[in-house]
Amino acid sequence: MRRADERCLDAGDGPSPRSEAQVTDIEGEWDEVMDVVKRVVEAAGEGAPRVGLVLEADIRPGYEGRLGATVERVEQRRKGGA
Repeated sequence: MRRADERCLDAGDGPSPRSEAQVTDIEGEWDEVMDVVKRVVEAAGEGAPRVGLVLEADIRPGYEGRLGATVERVEQRRKGGA
């Protein structure tokens, strides 16, 4: 998803996307995530002849909040923490 299309990523009560330089990561239940992806593609396609989408999934039953936890660990290390 291009950063210009971040306006489409307001998921309301659904999963919260995290945008980086080249990609947008989103973590949550499959149906909730796919709903956000569908809305973004629809919004990005308004007035466009086509929309390209590359989707990568890392499915790990029983694991939640992994993206946020990873970011927190990296930030702690950068600040000199354990």
